[in-house]
Amino acid sequence: MRAQTEAAIELADAIFFMIDARVGITPTDRYFAQLVRRSGKPIMLLANKAEGKQGDQGFYEAFTLGFGDPIAISAEHDLGMADLHEALMPYLEQFAGEEKRALDEVQKVTDAHVKMIDELQQKKDQELLGK
Repeated sequence: MRAQTEAAIELADAIFFMIDARVGITPTDRYFAQLVRRSGKPIMLLANKAEGKQGDQGFYEAFTLGFGDPIAISAEHDLGMADLHEALMPYLEQFAGEEKRALDEVQKVTDAHVKMIDELQQKKDQELLGK
């Protein structure tokens, strides 16, 4: 996982760092935050599953990573996409004429990542219910 992350960081112009707001910051999050921080690239901190009160603690805990204000999102409930778009605009403007294409690509990657995290969480929930 580290090698894939390092390769992705190397290729990236900006980085989405996504945490699960229901779980909060994990030791793995802190480890990868160090890798991302060393890149010197712009970082957008996303707190997924931030809908409702269940995500509040993790959202606020995200500030401790030092990446600035987290963006509260929920792909499942379509929450925070306007805030994410607004945060991306300064980066997208530098690619004048390519804004629509870049945003579409970012959205696809974001959706895929959020879906993967949701699937992992559902699997974890199912495992917990089975025990």
